[in-house]
Amino acid sequence: MAERSNPFATRFIQPGQQFVEPPGFPGAEALLDRFRCHRSWGQIVGPHGCGKTSLARALVERIRPEFREAQFMVIRRSAKTGDRCEVVTRVHGQGEGELWVVDGLEQLSLLQRYCLIGHCRHRKCSLLVTSHRALWGVPVLIRLLPSFSHFSQIVDSLTDSTSLPLDDAMVKRVYDEHEGDYREGLLSLYDRVQPWVLASIESPATTLEPASVE
Repeated sequence: MAERSNPFATRFIQPGQQFVEPPGFPGAEALLDRFRCHRSWGQIVGPHGCGKTSLARALVERIRPEFREAQFMVIRRSAKTGDRCEVVTRVHGQGEGELWVVDGLEQLSLLQRYCLIGHCRHRKCSLLVTSHRALWGVPVLIRLLPSFSHFSQIVDSLTDSTSLPLDDAMVKRVYDEHEGDYREGLLSLYDRVQPWVLASIESPATTLEPASVE
């Protein structure tokens, strides 16, 4: 990371860019063992912005060599109905030895979810999904819950090689403002530290003071 770049820029915090293990995390290999025990089926459950996508991508990178092909599909609320139907259509006709990763399963309708699961089961495809709520028919690998200690760890990992004067009070204020949504919290920190970054570029020798958290 460049010394004078904003550590909370999208290129550093986008889902899958990095995964910081939360407190009490059983370890990637333990989760993959559960995944394999369930015939390579599983779901990662948790609220919006708590790290589900980053964890899913981290797991896929480890397990990818075990499959003939791995497909990662991201479903967002803004997607058109036709695009969401295409997700189910793409799975239809695929076969054994393929891993399908569906990020944001809750964005599909109930019928689409069960059609996708049915297609994967019938075609013997492996399936890993992320969802806000546990979906019947897919074993739960882990439930992620946001915590300030984990959010603080993520912030520390992003700012470790910088000299930005962040303090715990500011980080806690941002965490509370966004009710534990890590993604929105990190974007908010981008706005808060950007003036410091710009000031350091214009006057490298200037000592920067923390911005107000009010």
